[in-house]
Amino acid sequence: KGFRGKMGGGSEEKHSLKDKNTGKPMLTL
Repeated sequence: KGFRGKMGGGSEEKHSLKDKNTGKPMLTL
């Protein structure tokens, strides 16, 4: 979460943030 939670405001569910390279959730940033 972190800055993504502030910027997206919970849009993480919509975009389903995943690293294009590893395919892992980018929630660990």
